[in-house]
Amino acid sequence: MPILYSHPISQHYRRVLALREETGIPHETCHISLDTGEHMSSDYLLVNPNHQIPTFMDNDVTIHESNTILRYLCQKHGLTDWYPAELVARTAVDQWLDWTQCRLGPATFFVVFNTVFAGDRGDKSAIALGHDSSARKSAYRLRRRALPQQRTHHMAHCHRLF
Repeated sequence: MPILYSHPISQHYRRVLALREETGIPHETCHISLDTGEHMSSDYLLVNPNHQIPTFMDNDVTIHESNTILRYLCQKHGLTDWYPAELVARTAVDQWLDWTQCRLGPATFFVVFNTVFAGDRGDKSAIALGHDSSARKSAYRLRRRALPQQRTHHMAHCHRLF
């Protein structure tokens, strides 16, 4: 059975978990304790040389990036409502997946890590950067501009992947 290395704090892991739970794809979960540094261990280095969560293993396939895991699962299980086969529709989904990974993810990390986990020791300038991020501020505007032109069935699912 495929194994998903996880920790609930990881927004990247939660993307994959959401797809798997929503679609019923069977999986086994292996919890990696980020709070104790298990992801930095020599054992986990053999699983993921980047020391990151998630990692997905399916027989001879090992994938370390959440969006690649999503794409793999959708293609393997024929989830064309989630990840369309048609090129233009798939490109729209890919664009949003990449945008959330590259733009929204870092801004979210700055705010969440420095408020929820670091508490009073949190970096106030990082929090401000996350709140003021052009990615965060523009998220709503970009989605409203893009979605009216792309009202096909797949777009209703696109936002569910991130």
